[in-house]
Amino acid sequence: TLLIRFKQEAKSAARLSHPNIVQIHDFDIDDNLPYIVMEYLEGCSLSELIHRNQAPLPWQRVVDLSAQVCAALHYAHSRNILHRDIKPSNVFLYVDPERTGDHVKLLDFGIAKVHQLEADDPNPLTRPSQVPGTPEYMAPEQAQGHPCDARTDLYSVGVMMYRMLTGRLPFYAATPTETLAQHVLRPPPPMRDLAPGVDIPVELEKLILR
Repeated sequence: TLLIRFKQEAKSAARLSHPNIVQIHDFDIDDNLPYIVMEYLEGCSLSELIHRNQAPLPWQRVVDLSAQVCAALHYAHSRNILHRDIKPSNVFLYVDPERTGDHVKLLDFGIAKVHQLEADDPNPLTRPSQVPGTPEYMAPEQAQGHPCDARTDLYSVGVMMYRMLTGRLPFYAATPTETLAQHVLRPPPPMRDLAPGVDIPVELEKLILR
């Protein structure tokens, strides 16, 4: 079943061709070993940038990075594909020798869900009882195993922006279960309480909390 899921998800990722999504060139299973061939990128993950620069990051940069992530998601969503694991380690900042500034590639559609396949398949490979994703960035409906849609990915983008601007996660507990419960039951702490003195425009904060 895992190999079937791998081929389905790799095929879904290979369908995507967008400047802000890593390009899949080939995929197969050789002697029961699955592999994916993707474009080579030089740079670092957003997670590395956050740790190296010790976030908070300037809000203008956060907006630019997030807009590129959203452009990639808009393209994937328009093709009925959800990512379902948006987090800083899946956002890659690659070096473009011909341009300055940040250039984003969204990685790892490994737990992506194709809406049409999910609706048409009487035996879906990802069961409703399974909860894929990363607890710290997971939307409440995803945490509870409910059906997901494009808003699920956008929630994760909001959590990621929250972290870039404050240096902190809105919810974090000793166990993944407790973290998921906080996403479901608690409102996020006001960003200005976690990062006093940091320049966060009020309208941007409202957008992220929404």
